[in-house]
Amino acid sequence: MSSKGIKVSVIIPVYNAQKYLENTLECVLGQSLKEIEVICVDDGSTDSSPDILKRAAKSDPRVKIITQQNRYAGAARNAGMAAASGKYLVFWDADDLFDRGALRAMYQKCEKTSADICVSAARRMDCETGRVRLTRIYLNKKRIDAPEPFSKRSCGGAIFNFTTNVPWNKMFLRSFVEKNNLSFQELPQANDAYFVMTALFYAERICTVSRPLMTYREDNPKSTTGTASKNMTCVFEALKKTYERISADEGFDGEVRRSFANKALDSMLYSLRTQRSAEAYGRLFELYKGTALELFGISGHGADYIYDGEKREELKLMESCGAYDFLLEKARRYERRYRLLSTDTAVRIIRLIKRIN
Repeated sequence: MSSKGIKVSVIIPVYNAQKYLENTLECVLGQSLKEIEVICVDDGSTDSSPDILKRAAKSDPRVKIITQQNRYAGAARNAGMAAASGKYLVFWDADDLFDRGALRAMYQKCEKTSADICVSAARRMDCETGRVRLTRIYLNKKRIDAPEPFSKRSCGGAIFNFTTNVPWNKMFLRSFVEKNNLSFQELPQANDAYFVMTALFYAERICTVSRPLMTYREDNPKSTTGTASKNMTCVFEALKKTYERISADEGFDGEVRRSFANKALDSMLYSLRTQRSAEAYGRLFELYKGTALELFGISGHGADYIYDGEKREELKLMESCGAYDFLLEKARRYERRYRLLSTDTAVRIIRLIKRIN
């Protein structure tokens, strides 16, 4: 197939993904949309991933392999973009699952609406139990108060809040990405936040697919979120770079600014919840309280500036106390929930409290 006939470039960063890689490649190569190229970027894998990729490339000429030293997923995605020739780009992970019609559904919606970005709903799968559940965090249509296609001009108050910063439930028009010089940060973690948030900010037309098209494997200890305490400042660095770029734009007005502040707070609180080290938790909390709250325009507003009531209370608590008092008070306030929910987050919080005491 000539490069002119490629509708979608599927870019997959691969790093020691042998456990799920074959399953994922089956999902990708079995897509009902056939006019695709699959660019797999081996990010210095030391397991059998390179052999799996070679077998796939031998059996399907649409598979292209790029090899680089380990520089994390952001650098791998950038390398894949540089080699891409499709009209649209998707950035899929090497351990997730994708419905057979995922690419066709998003491609057709983009073509129908002349969209810069398409965002789809998604599911989550627990790696240990295999339980799959639908969640609105990847596409919350209730937050979108404008007809599609929409943008920050028509939906400014939710432009960063109707979806997450993951790239794998989104399709991007390649010419739009190139026009706005969008790229991924080369960070160990949160390397996708800058790319996705700047893309949402600059997009003139955003469309959605309400049907869940992909399944994310959660609680994978080898994933980037599974090593959060080793790379604790990455979320801050990603938010800071995003803020520095878009805050100078005239489109970064009141509602869009508020949307960013809410997204930043949500990302910061989530990164605190994923810490596995009490020391890292304390240092990160102080960075957020001492620098990020003011820098990102989160503090100093009226009571309703933060959309979610629970996060509003967490912000007040963060502003009024130190790291470990914050953690202990959260556990006291939500003790009933932590007892009812057998979650990894609850277990980590309880362990941290035991260390502190």
